[in-house]
Amino acid sequence: MKYPAFYIAVFLQLIPFLFAQDTVTTPPPFDFEAANAVIADSEYVLNTLNWLLVDAKTKDNDFDGAVSVLKRIIALDEHDIEAYSTLGFMLVGKGDLKGAEETYAVMIKKNPLSPDAAFEYGFYFYRLEDNDNALKWWEKAFLFGLEPPKVNMYADLLDMTGQIGKAAFVRSDIDKRFYSNEETVSAAKE
Repeated sequence: MKYPAFYIAVFLQLIPFLFAQDTVTTPPPFDFEAANAVIADSEYVLNTLNWLLVDAKTKDNDFDGAVSVLKRIIALDEHDIEAYSTLGFMLVGKGDLKGAEETYAVMIKKNPLSPDAAFEYGFYFYRLEDNDNALKWWEKAFLFGLEPPKVNMYADLLDMTGQIGKAAFVRSDIDKRFYSNEETVSAAKE
């Protein structure tokens, strides 16, 4: 996707030269910084427009259209965890569990060490009431550094499945990693 934006940036810089009356004029030096800015801006705008389109299609109950746009978002950024997760969620809603499973598996393949990707895969299993697989993936997410409030869901599921000691350890770790500064401690005492 970067190549079309790059050529657009080149074209935009050459417009004054192309329409110049003086045919001897040489083009100005190419501004790579400006071209890269156009590329970054165009990718951001395209991504934003695609997400607005997903929202609009979802509100219109056009789930097939939303799925199509989500696949386009993933094609533009194969590491977009939110797009994979939303696509998987919609596929589950449509009853396409095989498609959802494949979507989450690709998300993990593209983001193997991401706590958010592991969490979303675990959440897929949680929605299916497959607590064993949910816990497996949420534990990976926890080990990868998952942050609150998502990590709290992992601790809650540990409690619900009778793993009280492990849940206590996770909560203790959450307290140490995220709530151990003096400001938080003094606010809690008040």
